Amino acid sequence: MSNEIIGANDIDMIKSDLSKMPVLWEGKACVLELKEADYNWRQMEWWAFYFEHKFQSIFKSTFQFPGEKYERVLKPGGALYVVSSYTNLIDIL
Repeated sequence: MSNEIIGANDIDMIKSDLSKMPVLWEGKACVLELKEADYNWRQMEWWAFYFEHKFQSIFKSTFQFPGEKYERVLKPGGALYVVSSYTNLIDIL
C-alpha cells in the first residue's frame, strides 16, 4: 500500500462526478431535501449533513461508506490514523 492517501487515480475518478455537487446552497431548500431523504434534517449543522448526504449520493458507486464507526489505528512505525465511515485512513499525526 502506498503512503499516499489520495492519489492521482482517485482524483481522476471523482473529477466528472464532482461537477454534480451543487455549489450554491439555499438553506431552506437544503433542509427540505434532507427532510425528504430523512437524513439528519433537524440538526443545526445542516450544511455538514447536506454535504455528507450529497457526497454519498453522488459518489456511492465510486467510494465505499462502511458505516458510522470510528476507531483509532496505530500503524507500524507509530503513525496514528483515524478510520471513519466517511473517509479512508486519515493521517492525523
